[in-house]
Amino acid sequence: MEVSEFIGKVRDYYNDCYLDFPTIQDVQDSKLTNLERQEDTIEGFAFVLVEQWQIGLDGDSYNGNFYFPVSENTYIVIPFSC
Repeated sequence: MEVSEFIGKVRDYYNDCYLDFPTIQDVQDSKLTNLERQEDTIEGFAFVLVEQWQIGLDGDSYNGNFYFPVSENTYIVIPFSC
């Protein structure tokens, strides 16, 4: 999948969120254990790892990062705000 196609799929799937610029990062195993695994994600990926934290007092707003696996310990990381 090309990068532009990937970003379009992520934008369309998570259309209720603001997505920031993606980066490619090597992520240590110790960090991965603290992330939530979600198997309901964009086509072409078996799962996405999610790190999120609540912002505001209403409980409905979150910031965080999506971690899409590329290879072992390498992820496309997309910051989000919903």
